[in-house]
Amino acid sequence: MLDRFSNKLRERGLKGTFADLFARLRSGLRSEEAWIVLLKDLGQVNPVKRPTGIVFEDIGREHLPLLSELNREREAEEVDQRFADYVDAGFHGFIALRDGKAVGYYWWVDAEGAAEFPDLRDFGLGIELGPGEAYGSDFYILEAHRKGRLAGEMLARIEGGLADRGYSELWGYVVAANRPARWLYESRGYERLWTHTRRKRFFVSRVENSPDPRTYKGGSDVDR
Repeated sequence: MLDRFSNKLRERGLKGTFADLFARLRSGLRSEEAWIVLLKDLGQVNPVKRPTGIVFEDIGREHLPLLSELNREREAEEVDQRFADYVDAGFHGFIALRDGKAVGYYWWVDAEGAAEFPDLRDFGLGIELGPGEAYGSDFYILEAHRKGRLAGEMLARIEGGLADRGYSELWGYVVAANRPARWLYESRGYERLWTHTRRKRFFVSRVENSPDPRTYKGGSDVDR
């Protein structure tokens, strides 16, 4: 730790170093993050009009080496163990392949696996899956492949794949500050239901689920 502080002191100077320390302390004392909970009617899935040639497969143990290569490219090797744990737990996923290389992935569960899936178990999103409902998470595409139509095609293939399996609704969330992702989901017909907000004030955390005024029509959707 002292070596890190000394390096920072040389790089930023005394004033800059203490400014960084103060900023980190302040962010630890006061922070706020908002996620928008989404719902997609899988009876309304727009087909892919101009396929990009992507190969889409259900994730199995045989795909873990390909996902590990993707994680190394995105400098997130620590995710490898989580993906292996997901497979061991029986969670479901889709992998996107281009020329035999993994370029994206998406994980999902239904009501059977919801109680053990980290998002639904730990985050307090207010989502409780019923029969015919699925929850999707960890939608990722390598940065070099994000241009063009790949993101929309992946979502269309995910939605179609789940609809073919008999699911009628797909739940998820998007970080409120991520405007491109919000636009993508809205373009695919996802409905905004409520905003999940986490606030920290002086080591005291508070979680709140606020209905979206554009879609909320009364009742207790937020508490379901």
